[in-house]
Amino acid sequence: MYLPAINFILLLYSRSVAEYIAEQGFKLTAHSDYDFMKNVFNMLQALFSFTPPFKFDEFFAPGHAVNRKITFVITLINLIKQKQASIQTRRANSKTKQVTFRQEDSVAMPNQNYYEDSA
Repeated sequence: MYLPAINFILLLYSRSVAEYIAEQGFKLTAHSDYDFMKNVFNMLQALFSFTPPFKFDEFFAPGHAVNRKITFVITLINLIKQKQASIQTRRANSKTKQVTFRQEDSVAMPNQNYYEDSA
């Protein structure tokens, strides 16, 4: 129940966050659920300084720590949304160009009349 949601949140919800995670060296496309969650726990600690509210082995225990697992998924959603907003802000700021004018470009020369007809 939780694994498909976690997979979606980390790999499909935000392409920019998924690329960020991959660029940081974390492979979340593991072959087994165990390896996937092991990588998720390591990634959360390294990139978000976040430790899930249960031990790794408790995650796979059926019926154990249900409320904490739900809270974990909600927290994960919020972390990914925050990271996505951060990435978008950074990209928007890097695309914004600052235009500056030299003083001589912004002030008309005294002998020039830009409105004079040449006819």
